[in-house]
Amino acid sequence: ASKKKGGGVFARVRWRWRGRTSAGKLMKYGRQILQNSVPEWQPFYIDYTLLKNMLKEIKTLIANMQEDDEELGGTPLDDIQLVSSNDDELVSVLEEFGIKISELPSYSQNFFHLVNHEVMKIDNFFHEKFDMFTDRFIQIKFQVESFKDDRDKSEKDKKLNRLEKATRELHKGANFLRNYVLMNYTGFVKIIKKHDKITGQSFNNRYIPMPQDTREFKKSTHLEQLIVELENFYANAFKSGSRSRAMSDLRVMRKETHDKSVLFFGMCLGICLASFVYIGFCLLSLDVMPFDNDFPFSHYPRYLAVFLMFRGLGIPILMIIYTGLNVMVWTRTRINYVFIFLHNPKNYLSHYEILTSGGVMAVLWTSCLVLYVTQARGIIDIKIAPELLPLFLLLLVVGLGVLPVNIFYYPTRKWLIWTTVRLVSAPYFAVKFKDFFLGDQFCSLVVVLFDLDFMICFFTVDFWHDSNICLSQANRYIRPCLSVMPAMWRFLQCMRRLHDSHYKDVMPHLVNAFKYATTFLVTATGLLHTVVPNTGTYALWIVSMVISSVYTSY
Repeated sequence: ASKKKGGGVFARVRWRWRGRTSAGKLMKYGRQILQNSVPEWQPFYIDYTLLKNMLKEIKTLIANMQEDDEELGGTPLDDIQLVSSNDDELVSVLEEFGIKISELPSYSQNFFHLVNHEVMKIDNFFHEKFDMFTDRFIQIKFQVESFKDDRDKSEKDKKLNRLEKATRELHKGANFLRNYVLMNYTGFVKIIKKHDKITGQSFNNRYIPMPQDTREFKKSTHLEQLIVELENFYANAFKSGSRSRAMSDLRVMRKETHDKSVLFFGMCLGICLASFVYIGFCLLSLDVMPFDNDFPFSHYPRYLAVFLMFRGLGIPILMIIYTGLNVMVWTRTRINYVFIFLHNPKNYLSHYEILTSGGVMAVLWTSCLVLYVTQARGIIDIKIAPELLPLFLLLLVVGLGVLPVNIFYYPTRKWLIWTTVRLVSAPYFAVKFKDFFLGDQFCSLVVVLFDLDFMICFFTVDFWHDSNICLSQANRYIRPCLSVMPAMWRFLQCMRRLHDSHYKDVMPHLVNAFKYATTFLVTATGLLHTVVPNTGTYALWIVSMVISSVYTSY
């Protein structure tokens, strides 16, 4: 009876599976496994597609037999190479449920050979991970006990914080393993039920659940005990015995999809599109294109300056939207970006939230642009200089970004600010993936730095003196410095990674550092040509750009 009912996780899995009537209709189970599996463990899940394809061959064979009234011998399925030749293992497993392998048709023998091979693969992986988690738990408990007598309070707190984080990661891994057991068990239930339906046999009630006493993989009660012990230990060691506080930290709710977020983002895009149509109508109604020499400046005061300022604010907003689309692709392809970018699993942003934020900022950006065009045409009068609108937008965005209040995705804003600090402080911090990823993004935003430099110059000089000094006479020294800063940060990061590898990993760290060093050469020769404009400096500048392009492409 115990073998029939099972225990722990598998008992609940069987109840859930029998209670679901439409899950199979919504999504094929092989795709469910792919989308809900741990990416690093994918080779060790049940190969549901392989088993299902074998059942399709069996179904075709049985249909041919019924039509031609042929014997089973000599059929293609008899020639299928068995995945496992461990006949004794399969015989003993089947005989525990009163199934004699000699009484099975040849195609069912081949099928159960394949099923047994999958069971052994999963069983071995489960045993390996369970033992690893158990050993790690013992080590954490030992270290926590040893740190209690540490007299240095600051050092003790640092060590306990690391152990607290390690305990949370261990609990998460144990829950991943529990889900691994659930999904594989459900896969075996489904595939054997399909076998029974095709062959007209009834192995589902006998072969499922599989022998718990002989396979470590089925001892789900041991895993449940480990998870409970982890939760109790975490509460007692780090939360003063409060289990509710401990479970609040340990339980990570999965972000669900939000249809309202999709609708809201679509509305934002629609507003932006309508704004651009309105702006285009206002420009075309003058019968003169904005960049023609005859364009009436009286209608749009300092329109080139305003265009540069709006461009510097619009490109980062567009980048946020593209980031949301990237995260959407990463989510659908099972790329664990939360782990890669070292986000907190409890408060990271999904692609819905990123796209919503980008949509709101895009609406603000286009609204300011519409106000500028509308006031410049005299349709409305908002009693302020139209050139101030980009400044108001910049102050609003920066103010929300650095606001030290737990609103508007504060943990993510804090993560971005701290990562930026780590970037500009290179090489004083160890370089992680998020650091050089952000550095590469800054390398693509040099034009934004130019526009921000122009905005500062405009509102400190031109705006007050009604001049075009910033537009006509760009500072020959500040812009080269701005253009080289992102490359310098990446260069220093590469050198720090080379240092951390004890100068062993010349490839790729040193080679990559030279790639960013070529930017220094281009900037220096370009500055030289600006100071000493002649054919020689111009040729030197061209040669340096060719060298940089070739080396970077290589």
